Amino acid sequence: MKHPKVNNTPSNKRNSVPNDANSPALADVLDAPALCRVVVDLKVKDNSFNEIVDFCARALHVTISKDEIAQFLLEAGKRAKHLNGIYDALVKPKVRYIVVDEIFQGRHNCYLGSADPASNYLFLLRGIPNRSEETLLESLSELAKGFTALELVITDGLRQYGVVVPDAFEDAVHLLCQVHAFRIILREKEKVDREAKKAYATKKRAQEALAKDRKKIYAKRRQLKAKQAKLAKAKQEREDYNLEHGIKKGAKKAPWPPERVDIKARVNECQAEARSKAATVAHAEEKVPKLQRTLEKAEKSFGKKKQASLQAGRLVARFKALLKCRPADFASKKERLEAILAQSKNPIAKKLRKFLKDHPEAFATKVPDLDALCPPSAATTNAIEGIFGLLRPLLKKARHFGVTPVTGALLEIVRLRHNLTPPYTGPNRGTSPLERAGVHSGHADYLDALFLPKGATPETGRPAGEMALENVAEYATLSQQISASIAPAR
Repeated sequence: MKHPKVNNTPSNKRNSVPNDANSPALADVLDAPALCRVVVDLKVKDNSFNEIVDFCARALHVTISKDEIAQFLLEAGKRAKHLNGIYDALVKPKVRYIVVDEIFQGRHNCYLGSADPASNYLFLLRGIPNRSEETLLESLSELAKGFTALELVITDGLRQYGVVVPDAFEDAVHLLCQVHAFRIILREKEKVDREAKKAYATKKRAQEALAKDRKKIYAKRRQLKAKQAKLAKAKQEREDYNLEHGIKKGAKKAPWPPERVDIKARVNECQAEARSKAATVAHAEEKVPKLQRTLEKAEKSFGKKKQASLQAGRLVARFKALLKCRPADFASKKERLEAILAQSKNPIAKKLRKFLKDHPEAFATKVPDLDALCPPSAATTNAIEGIFGLLRPLLKKARHFGVTPVTGALLEIVRLRHNLTPPYTGPNRGTSPLERAGVHSGHADYLDALFLPKGATPETGRPAGEMALENVAEYATLSQQISASIAPAR
């Protein structure tokens, strides 16, 4: 899904809307609100420009170009940005904690998002060139404006957040997501577990080698026994022949008829076979002590590494209990864990000591007020990750967009749609994130908010004679402030 282009020359690959005489004027766009609604809704539902052109031609019998679609999005994006600013200003004073996270789509496409876990209201959705401290500080400082009751900011384990969040949110506490904190330690435990698994595999191979050698020896011993029986039978045949013909043992002048020659040849052959098989069995038996020593060594190594893995598991369990403990028990549990880690020689002990020292933000809520606000079960970035999951199909295609005005407009529309659209299922079915945040837009859906019905006021979406909202004056004031702050789309 690519943005419209005039041609394929490198100089024009980033141009979203061509500036030529054939481009539709703003009046032409606004004269077709129904078509605008169709185009915008198809676009935010993960349809490409070509798919929208094809749909309009086949289903609506309307000819539309990619350039016109881009202009629809630009104009709708201005309105979406205006409304998002109003709703943000109404919701932010009510929010006490938020989550911040980023998602990659491809190697070079990163999107930063922020949401309110209580209402699932999406405050931020924008592309960022990288995750440097400067980039994150710029985005989060802009996001921080308007929050008056914010107490907690939850992020993942990205190192830059430890520096940026305290600077951007001066009055809020930075908390490391409990799930990410536990994953960091689990990754260290996995290294210890892998060593134990390798040692177990080595022991298993040694057991199999010894069992295979013993099975081989058993089979060859049976073969040797059979050959020895064959040799004994051949010797008995020779003795019977000599007894029958009166040939004494060791007689040198006795005749050698063909029958006697054949008997001698069979005895020699059986004797050679038995001697060869006996040597094979002896050689195989010589390997047994070496294989037994190898197995003993492997079992000893596995025993040590298994104990290390079990001990690591116990230390990780103590760390997890520390994450979930009550504020009243935190100091004693942490002191006990640090004492155990100081004495432990387990490989993970050093990692745990370093984590406790470097990431105090993982335990930022171990005070009664913050623990009551955000218990450990809620201290995660699941809210924004869930939103990213819903938007992933669109964001996956967005890696082809590039940094263009159309991309920015589309993300503003997507954010408005998310905040004004109730989920289809679940306990919040029928209630949009904006409504759960305590604000009623006055619009039936996001399309009504973008493309106002006739006679509706831009601020509320309702006819002037039917304004019943208590905060209409607040809407109007915020609308003027937001309009003054929004720069024209380039």
